[in-house]
Amino acid sequence: MRERKGELENLGAQVLVIDPHESYRVAHMLRSSEREGAGAGFPVLADAAGAVSASYGVAMQMRIHGERSNRPATFVIDRDGAIRFQQLATTYSDRPAPEKLMALVRRLAGAPPEPELEVRGKAETPPVRPGQAEAGFTRQRFLEEVSRSKIGYTVATVFHPACPGCLTEAIALAGVEKAWGELGVGILGLAVTALEDPVRRFVKASKAGYRVELAPWALEAFGVRFFPTLIIFDKKGEEVFRAAEDHEDPVGAAREFLESRLKTRGS
Repeated sequence: MRERKGELENLGAQVLVIDPHESYRVAHMLRSSEREGAGAGFPVLADAAGAVSASYGVAMQMRIHGERSNRPATFVIDRDGAIRFQQLATTYSDRPAPEKLMALVRRLAGAPPEPELEVRGKAETPPVRPGQAEAGFTRQRFLEEVSRSKIGYTVATVFHPACPGCLTEAIALAGVEKAWGELGVGILGLAVTALEDPVRRFVKASKAGYRVELAPWALEAFGVRFFPTLIIFDKKGEEVFRAAEDHEDPVGAAREFLESRLKTRGS
């Protein structure tokens, strides 16, 4: 929606972001986003007491990044305060498409709909990785990738580039990448988005050297309910470990699992 800010203002609309944290945490998040070149672009209001969130029925209903937080939700409210549209998320990334919201705002503002563009083909979004890009990273490609693991284990982190906790985990994974690589354990980042630029910024900020692929299919395929989700797969592509939702150190838990499995193999 940042790219449509000017159009929204011309239609007499504005976007407000309600954050359930204290003002100092909101300020820290905004500074971090600006350093990464991904500022909010809209006013972010701190609702630490949860009064606004509770009035819209979304206060503290989900666990996100290891803590209780608001259910992600989107509301379109007219000048009289009436809710004209709402979408209450079932997962962190469950958000309405910007095109859908823009069409609604245009209709409420009495503006004509945008002309439809003819689509002559579906372009594949290239993956994001330190090396050469290859298009079309599907679930089948994922299974082929994990089958190449030297000792039979691949650590996959399913994340969204807008998730602060995901950046923290990516930095932790970057710290163990070399040691795990020497053991033959691969690390693979699966970004649940089809947008390349935010993921490139994420990779740059985390300094991750492991592969990161655009994999919006991973959310449903692996039953992901929160970000980040760290999963270990064996050579057959079967899940053998998943960090608990409320685990304080998912990377540490994965390390303990791998060490126990390696010791078992060595004995």
